[in-house]
Amino acid sequence: GPAARQGGLKPRSLINAAEERRRAELAAFGLPHGEVLLEAISCTGRAGSAIVPAPGWLYLTRSFLCFGSSIAHVRVQAPLEKVQVHAGSSGVLVAHCVEVVLPRGQTLSLGFGSHSRREEALGQMRRARQRATIEAVLAGSLPKVS
Repeated sequence: GPAARQGGLKPRSLINAAEERRRAELAAFGLPHGEVLLEAISCTGRAGSAIVPAPGWLYLTRSFLCFGSSIAHVRVQAPLEKVQVHAGSSGVLVAHCVEVVLPRGQTLSLGFGSHSRREEALGQMRRARQRATIEAVLAGSLPKVS
């Protein structure tokens, strides 16, 4: 009954609706068919010439790192094996951030609000990048079947 929800657990229908929304947002990036969503992490992001960070989501798939903010109409994506990620120095606007250096040298600053969330997200990004790099190397080293 209603008493069961007092513990802070969200009803499954809400969790599923949120997951569906994340998947729909990820689909808007137009990634190659077969990309699987591994992680979706809420954060703020500041890319390019933007002055103020916008609330959005970091998406990690098998091969891509994506940041999307529907509020700011921002969409950034890059192949995981071609990005560098490191803990950023906390600025005034983006505290507890991860700096993502994109393939063409632009920087995406992602803020996670707390040190522990930043460390967790940084670990997830590094693991995803390592996995994608290994898969890319293996794909490149396997003989092509003609």
